[in-house]
Amino acid sequence: MRRFWAWMALLTGLLGAAMVLTLGTRIGVPMWHYHVSLLGVFVAAAVGWPFLKRRRVATIAMLYTGVPAVATGFVMLYTREFGYKEWITWWHCVTSFALMVAFLAHWLHNHPRLWGFTRRLFTKRRIPGLVLGATWAGVFLAALLTWGSEASDAIHRENYRFLASWAILVGVGGSYGAWLLYRFPAMRARLARAEHRNRARALIDTSLFLAHWGAIVTGFVLLYAPLWLEMNGIRYVGKWWHTATSVAFLALVTLHVGFNARLLAAHARRMDQDLALAATKP
Repeated sequence: MRRFWAWMALLTGLLGAAMVLTLGTRIGVPMWHYHVSLLGVFVAAAVGWPFLKRRRVATIAMLYTGVPAVATGFVMLYTREFGYKEWITWWHCVTSFALMVAFLAHWLHNHPRLWGFTRRLFTKRRIPGLVLGATWAGVFLAALLTWGSEASDAIHRENYRFLASWAILVGVGGSYGAWLLYRFPAMRARLARAEHRNRARALIDTSLFLAHWGAIVTGFVLLYAPLWLEMNGIRYVGKWWHTATSVAFLALVTLHVGFNARLLAAHARRMDQDLALAATKP
């Protein structure tokens, strides 16, 4: 898979070079920079749609765009006094826009399977389905109730980073704990059965889909309604919900990849074959 990793390294180098070249500029200061970047991502997706129509390309694109989106998000969270705040915010938005488009392309390839998993969860395995539905309904209700001025007393500038760090610890601990459970022979044997494996995948993939849109919606609110958030004193409430849903999405993606590690490796090998074939064409 040398060609595949060579292309990944080249793209990473180009992204890094673009970030370095824009460091110290006014990138991200005017709002129209965000509009142009969002439009640019959609144009690039439209031009590259013949490639994104391939399932393996959409899958790799989602994972590749997810890494810089997460990395820039961590920089924003843990460098409050960072001298290039607008710069890193703009790059976080650009990579998140790209992740959103890649996720949509990935979803278009896999939504029949996701719908099948979810439908069986609520029709044949009703208890897990009801628990999942109640959990997400509770999250949605909590989000609605905390988007008010009263919530600013609980989530504010002084404790936002602390609360966000706990969300990260819970997300990482949850995904890592699930991996440790899988190391037990009894759990591995249980998940080897299609019935239990598909139920676990349904719970994970349905939650992943919802967490992604939670992160996207809260991200757009932070970007396009900052004055409303400030006027209501809930700027850091919005930031916390964006962080929490993003962490949930990241943890669930980790579990999803664990279920599909072999398929992901096969996608990478097939892309390597595609690149090799393209290199031999005149």
